[in-house]
Amino acid sequence: MLGFFQIQCSVFSLLPFPFGRLIFIVHYSLLHSYYCFEYITAALNMGLKATIEAFEYYWAYFIGFGLSFTIVILRWPGMISSGLFCFLFPFLVLTSVPAEVDLNKRKGIRLPIFTVPLYLTNKLLDSLL
Repeated sequence: MLGFFQIQCSVFSLLPFPFGRLIFIVHYSLLHSYYCFEYITAALNMGLKATIEAFEYYWAYFIGFGLSFTIVILRWPGMISSGLFCFLFPFLVLTSVPAEVDLNKRKGIRLPIFTVPLYLTNKLLDSLL
């Protein structure tokens, strides 16, 4: 599913400059947050559906959580960016542990940002079975 989400990020980056870049940054902020909070959701025994629902309801929190990391990563070219990702990622995982967001409650406005990647993943898996 995350592969299709990255393809969705790349497609949105092709939009005209101010909008495409902004949507690209928002998508990658969510992606980096998902990577960091995946350890917590696994420890809470949340399934993929519950995790995605939590991200779609608390989208503003997760965009804000991953935004600084995304800006640092996108600021530098190629190998430097990869090195920064490898260096900073463990710190973001550690900062996600004491987060005070209740992932089991659903409140707020739902942003269905994972709908298309989840649909494409389900179609791909259905065609393989």
